[in-house]
Amino acid sequence: MSSVKEPNFFNSEDNLGISSLTDYEELFRGARVSHAAVGDASVWYLSSALAVQNILQYQPEARFIVLLRNPIEMAVAVHSEMLIGGLENVTDFRTAWGLQGERRQGRRLPVFSWPQRCFLYGEVCLLGAQLQRLLAVAKRDRVLPILLDDIRTNPRREYVKVLDFLGVSDDRRAKFPAVNTATTLRWPLLARSQFIIWQLKRRLHINISLNLLKAVFTANVIAAERPELNRDTCEDLKEYFTRDVDLLGELIGRDLRSWMEISTVQVGAAERRPPLVVGEEPSILSALPEGDSPMSGPLEWSDHG
Repeated sequence: MSSVKEPNFFNSEDNLGISSLTDYEELFRGARVSHAAVGDASVWYLSSALAVQNILQYQPEARFIVLLRNPIEMAVAVHSEMLIGGLENVTDFRTAWGLQGERRQGRRLPVFSWPQRCFLYGEVCLLGAQLQRLLAVAKRDRVLPILLDDIRTNPRREYVKVLDFLGVSDDRRAKFPAVNTATTLRWPLLARSQFIIWQLKRRLHINISLNLLKAVFTANVIAAERPELNRDTCEDLKEYFTRDVDLLGELIGRDLRSWMEISTVQVGAAERRPPLVVGEEPSILSALPEGDSPMSGPLEWSDHG
């Protein structure tokens, strides 16, 4: 895996990470001929309109591992992660969901915010449409969809499936401990303030250590139970996502209608990394050689050499 887990290099529309090809390739300086594959785990690639095309232009034989989850749970998790990262300034998910129309027009966005599409929680989680777009340009045998539900149920089976897809030998690993357990913030405003400070430092090219801020950030993130999203909001999200979930089911040959049968969703907490996984998930991808942990979104790999 790249030394930076989410370089976001190929997501050229958002400019969220590394922008230089030289800098990107430097992330793989540790790769050797003995490595069967190399890749990165940028979770914003799948929802980007440009990232997959950029990847295929760079490496036409790239492989894509696409981790999929219930979009209702995913939308809540994305919002929570944006809060913990200090990017979002609306702490209530229902309110943030209702602001999408204005935010699409460039209004009501946080200061120093990421690109506005990152705050369109519905569109970011339309996994059916995003997978369909990927399959329209990538060879089907180069795309491996995996359901987070399946990882929870049988992590060993999914682990072997990924190894086979990548051409990596099985190390017979049998234990997949939970990682990224749920967390929340002691003081949400503090997280937002820290994000603004980091953004000012980057934009003004201030070269000073922020270790103290990092320590404060760590202290601000605590383990917590998640409160529940109310039934009315769940129904709104079901109405929004049902057609896309049907499309996703058709694309992967699975019946996903049970995803739309949930009546409540726990909110108010998310994992510290990666951003799109709600806690207590088995660490299947973190067990991969040079690997990382599961998320909703694509893992992009290239056959080494």
